[in-house]
Amino acid sequence: MSLIVGVIAGLAYGLSAFAGAFVALPLLVLVVGIELHASLPVALAGLALCAAVAAGDAARARQCNSTLVLMAVLGGLPVAIAAAWLAQALPAFVLVSIFSLAAIAGGLLLVRSGGGQIAPSALWHAPRRPLTEAVTSDRYPAAVQLRAVCAGAANALLAALCAAGGSGIVRMADRSAPGQNTLAAGTAVLVVAVLAATAATPQLMLAPTIPGYTAGLYVLGTVAGMGFARRLASLRVQYWAERVIALLVVALAVLLWLRVAI
Repeated sequence: MSLIVGVIAGLAYGLSAFAGAFVALPLLVLVVGIELHASLPVALAGLALCAAVAAGDAARARQCNSTLVLMAVLGGLPVAIAAAWLAQALPAFVLVSIFSLAAIAGGLLLVRSGGGQIAPSALWHAPRRPLTEAVTSDRYPAAVQLRAVCAGAANALLAALCAAGGSGIVRMADRSAPGQNTLAAGTAVLVVAVLAATAATPQLMLAPTIPGYTAGLYVLGTVAGMGFARRLASLRVQYWAERVIALLVVALAVLLWLRVAI
């Protein structure tokens, strides 16, 4: 069952701009039966690997901005480590309430975006940028770099507390290079991969006992799901997939809150 849940989570992340990551944590708790605090680092590990697959596609096509990635990671690393400790220290009721609110907001934003943002799986088909363009476009003023630092810190907090990647990095990168949605998505997935892995590491040590075999099958399933999403990306299903995922995210958030809080 954990393998199937992983495939579903990987598909959801790959086919949506950002809210698909909110699917993982509720499924691990409600379906697989892993305790909330133990599910968080498992979901983060799956998110990090899925984002790393998409980041590899983006790097191959030179669709990522090294300057913005560096600034966002520098801003996010200390927050990811501190928030990882905080997530494990928070009572289950508080943690699930934070997650549910963030997930519902993410689902609503996903519908509102109307397929306007590039899904991580679509980066597999990203056009390759010329090397000269990739190098020259990586130079930004200090104000833009500061905005990237703040976006990285916010994304790290969301990842550590909710095991999800946010749209803040995408919006920040898109504002820095208007009209280059693929570049913004590539920048975002690389940042998410680094910060999710950073937040997962201390939580794996601080969390209650995690069933290794079950967690391993789940993570394997997420990578497989991401692979399936890459195949589906060329079929132009993102618009409808995002609406289905948004409904699933909201429903799972409510069910998870009821399960843990009551």
